Order: sequence, then C-alpha cells, then structure tokens
Amino acid sequence: KVRKLDSDCFWGTALPVDMEIPDSVEEYINILPDHVKTMVVGRNCQNIEGWFLQSIFSIRFKGEVPPTIQDYKNGLKYHTLYVPKGAIQAYKEAYAMDSDDEISIVSDEYWDLSKEWIAIPYTYAGEQGVKLIKYQGKHYDSLVFPSIYEGEKVLGIGSFLLQYLIYDDRVHMGNNFSEMKYLKSIDDMAFHGVSSMGEITFPDALEVIGNQSFVGVIIKGRLTFGKQTREVEPNAFHYVREVVMPPKSVSFEDVFFKDFLTMIHFPEKDPIQYDKLRYGDKSVCVVPDGAKAAYKSSFYYIGRTIIEESEYEAMDKDWLIEDEIIDGKKHSKIVNYMGYDSSVKVPSEVNGKKITRLGYGAFAYNYGKYIDMHDAIYLTHIEKHAFISCAVRQLILPQNLKVVEGEAFYGARIDSVLVIPEGTERLESRALVGCGGLGVSLPSTLEYVGDEVFKYSDDLMQFKLVELTHFTEDIKMKLAQEYVPSMMLFAPADIWEEITKDPVWSSKGTIYQSNPLYLGLSPMEDIVIKQGEIQNLNLHVLSGYDWTFNKECQIKFHANGFEIKEMNENSREKGVMNLNFKLLGKRAVVENGTVDFTYNSKTTTFPFKLTVIADPTSAIEKDKRMFKAYPTAFVDYVTVETIMGRGTKIQIYDILGQLHYANLLDEDLTRVNLSQLPQGIYIIRYESEGNVTSQRIVKL
Repeated sequence: KVRKLDSDCFWGTALPVDMEIPDSVEEYINILPDHVKTMVVGRNCQNIEGWFLQSIFSIRFKGEVPPTIQDYKNGLKYHTLYVPKGAIQAYKEAYAMDSDDEISIVSDEYWDLSKEWIAIPYTYAGEQGVKLIKYQGKHYDSLVFPSIYEGEKVLGIGSFLLQYLIYDDRVHMGNNFSEMKYLKSIDDMAFHGVSSMGEITFPDALEVIGNQSFVGVIIKGRLTFGKQTREVEPNAFHYVREVVMPPKSVSFEDVFFKDFLTMIHFPEKDPIQYDKLRYGDKSVCVVPDGAKAAYKSSFYYIGRTIIEESEYEAMDKDWLIEDEIIDGKKHSKIVNYMGYDSSVKVPSEVNGKKITRLGYGAFAYNYGKYIDMHDAIYLTHIEKHAFISCAVRQLILPQNLKVVEGEAFYGARIDSVLVIPEGTERLESRALVGCGGLGVSLPSTLEYVGDEVFKYSDDLMQFKLVELTHFTEDIKMKLAQEYVPSMMLFAPADIWEEITKDPVWSSKGTIYQSNPLYLGLSPMEDIVIKQGEIQNLNLHVLSGYDWTFNKECQIKFHANGFEIKEMNENSREKGVMNLNFKLLGKRAVVENGTVDFTYNSKTTTFPFKLTVIADPTSAIEKDKRMFKAYPTAFVDYVTVETIMGRGTKIQIYDILGQLHYANLLDEDLTRVNLSQLPQGIYIIRYESEGNVTSQRIVKL
C-alpha cells in the first residue's frame, strides 16, 4: 500500500541485496540507498529523482511507460536497463543519451538473478554472438571469462561488468582473458573499480578497448595487446608499469598514466610511430635486437632510454639503476622499482654497484604493504618525488640517511609512523608536502628544515602525531611554525618533562609521552605495574585513516597479571581515541600480552610486554637508581651500571622490536661493545629480581 518513498528515507543505508519496490509506489524522491545490488522499479512509478540511481548496479523497470527521471543522464549513465520487450523504443526515446554507448536498454527477458553471467545478443562487424554485461557470481580470484556462453561466441564485454563486486576488497584478478579467443571489444568503464589484476594478455582478436575501461585498476604484471588491436580510447588504463605494444601503429592518446609507465616493448624492427603515446621521462623503450640505432635516429624516440631485448633479458628485472656525477662524484641511484612484490626490501648493491641515492620517481605510485630500506647502508639521499603518491602500510628508511629532498614524499600515504632515522641532517622544503599517515618521528640530528615541510597536511591527508626530540633553537622554531593543530605531539619519556616546560611546544597543546601504549606504533611499550596497587595507563588509539570512532570500537587486553578496574574515554577526535585505564597489578609476573583492537568488525592484534613488580614500595622510583647506561648518545661503547650485582639481564632492541644484544652482567660496572650496531635508536631493557625497566640510547 506504500505510495511514495520520500526524500532520504534510505539515506546512506548499505543494502548489498536485491531490492524490489512494489507496484503501488508512484514516486521515488532521492531515497538514496547505498550500493544496492539490484532494484526492480514497480510498474506504476511515475516520477524518480534520478541521480540516486548511480549507486544501484542493475535496474529493471516493470512499467510499459517510462517514468519521468530527473537528471537521468547522470543517474543512468553506463547502466544497462531491463525493460518490457515491447517498450524498448519508448525507453530509448525517453532516456536518450549524447552517445549510444553510454546506456544499454535490453528486454527484461534477460533479467535472471540465478545466472552467473548475464549476456545479451551482440553483433560486431556482421559477426553475431553475445556481450557479457553483468557478472553475478562470487568466484573472485579464480574468475575466468568464458569464450563461449550458452552456445554463443562471446564477442564483447559491457560497461560495469563487475560493478557489484568492486566494493569487495577480495576482487584481485589474474589473466582472465586467456580463453576469450573471439573477443572483439571492451566497452567504456568495463572494469571500473576492480582493485588489481595480474599479468594481462589480450586475445589477438580484440580490436577495440573503450574509454576508462580499466580506470583505477592496478595491473601488477606485463600488459600485452593483441595483434589485431586497432583502437585504444583515451584513459583506457591508468596503472600499467610494463606494456607490449601491438605490431602496428595505433592511436594511443592519453591511454596510460605516463608517470606510472616504466617499460614499453616495441615489437617491430622498423620504428613504429604510436600517435600521441605519452610516457614518462624514466620510461625505458625495449626494441628488437639490432633495432636500437633505427629507434634512436627516429625523431619520435630521440632522448629516450632505448635497450634491446637481449639487454632487457640480462638486466635486473626489479631495479632500474642510473649512474650520475654529482659534485664531482659518481653516484648509482635507483630510478625505478619495476617489480610487483607488495613487500619490498631495498638492496645495498645492485649488479655490484653501491646504491647511494633513491632517485626521482623510484617508488612513484607504488601500492604495497611494506618497503624496507634499512639494509641499504650506502643510501644517504632521497631525491624529489621518490615516493610521490605511493601508498604503503609501512616504510622503513635507510639507517644512514642524510638528506630528504623537497617533495620527496609528495602526496604519499603511509599507514604507520614514518621514522626519520637519527643521523638525518636535512629535511628540505616541502619534503613531506601533502604526505599523510599515522605519524612522523623526527630525529635530534636535524641541522636544516626547509619551508612548508608539512604543507597541506591539515586539509589533505594528515599525520596524526609528531614525535619531538631535542632540536636546535632554529629548527625548533621552524617546526613550531609548521605545526598543524590536528597533529598530536609526543616526546620520549626521558625528555618529556623538559619539552612540556618549553614555551614553544607547551603553547601548542598537550604533549603526550611516547612511552604509554598507543596502537599503530612499533614496538609497543612495556606496561609496568606495581603489585597490589592501581596505576593509570593512557591508550592513544590512532586509526591511520580519517575515521571518527564510535561505540563499535572494542579494546581487549590478553594478559594474566592485571585487572582493569576502570576505563574512561577522555576524548575522540577524527581518527584518534584517547582512553584512560585504571589497572590493578594482581600478581608478580613478566609475560607477553596482546591488545585486540576491533573496529568495523575487523580486529588488529598488537603485542606488548607486561611486568607486574613484586615490591610495591616505590619500585618505579628505585628503577632509576638500580640501572643506568651512559653515554646515552654513543659511537661504539656504552657503560652499564647497576646496584643489583651479578645476574642482571640486559637486552637491547631496535625501534622495530628486533633483539640485537642480550647478556647477563657479572659486574656492577660493565663496558658493552655495540660497534656492530647500525646507527639508530635503541631500547635497553634491564631485568633483575623482578625489577624491570628500560632506557633509550642513540647510536651515532
């Protein structure tokens, strides 16, 4: 009996289901459901405010008379509409587009939600077959497109073929076209929104690839065009790193995102001019053996790096290296990472050359989980745009880094704390411009900070926190000017009190200690509690994303030595939640615990070390007298002093939690040789007779 669905009645509601509106409804006004799988529009509907239709993946109209749809060109663009067979022409006239390719209107006899594929009759250059217009199955990773469907040749792929699946992060596809030997055309926006694909080899029969057909898809392997490809429309691909061109000249106007394209294979010995093909300054042209001279003399390829296939086969496939004379010295630098691994370890040498610099665009537009440069011991400079627009979960910088050039991290997204290592001397102008992520830890060794280092981090992607240390007066004032109010400021425990009294920093708001537990940073700090007493613990939960936390957040501790007596939520900010716990130390224990943080039904587990001290009488105050190491900034040796005598256990960890040294002390005063350690920040952990404490030291 419902007659009208009024404005915003389903606003923002996620309905990944099949939704049918009854025939009684005559008017839809911006009901705004979010990502509905299919919708059936009742036969008596007369009026729809149309732009909300964008979020519906398949639409069937039951009425013989097309309803009035306001702004239908926006709402129905690229959709396939299923309508009564006798009303097809009426719907085409009612919803006429500027281009026939932007909407497909077919008989509702093809509407069948039980099938894995929906296919419609399709004729290409006189040849009859079918076009796949919708995939309704759930074979995410194993999805292979058929060559024959229901006895008919598959000649085409329609727009938004996988539209319902694109919001599932499992949709990463392999070489799905290998069986499609009859495929002739791929329509505009066909694979819009698919997360990634592996190597792609198009069938030789494929002739036309439509506009934005692979927009936003990261292709993590070589892309090879078929021999009959004759038309590739603008913006067909974005993120392609290696491509094999078709064996004839084809218009390639703005087909690729040029700064992402690194390797182009040309199949013919005679230079082929691909009209309006755009590729970046660092792109390498691979040509047949014996053809280098011809390509180098061709006007179209002048100034490009050209190598022959035999050279390509012999080269390192992951790293593109370039030699350059800078200030009279020869430097070997990485100018492009060409591999496809999501976890990357940067070497110290490639083909016997010591890598001293990370060059322009080395990791540009790289999307992965982990980049580790710690062992690249000769690497001292990160050049402009080295990480432009990359997005990684964790990035570990080289241990001997000296200079970060301007715009080195332009627009990068790093979902963990970016630790700029001790020893780094220069952060040049706009080094972190537009860069965002969980946070940045700055070294005490900075000698120069340029202008606008954090520019745009307030209204683009944000650093949630900045860890402070001792700086020169000039550096301190420069960083204070760059401070963005949305950032949280942290300081190591041993200098926290001093920094909080500094008027430059105290005027910026609350400065938190780095040693309380805060999720997302590694390693997790120790929790130390006195047995039988209650101690406060501040927990700073930082999402790494611009989430506003709600009551769905859950924090669970897994350890046996304490009891949570009280939990108070101090504040919630965009992407940040501050909690305060009152913890009761129940029994003396030293154990490894975990914290589970659950949000949006996804749980991340973080480890920590729990120590409950047996002696509750001023144990923490005694710790400072029981153990100490000096100097706190050392070159090769530190002296460890303890009043606890023989049997004191010491362990030395780096900031990633990796153990580098462990020993039992035999004397009250011990000189420890740490010359083998790389430069950086370390934590000494002392343990004796139930007493546990830690101290931070810096290897220069």
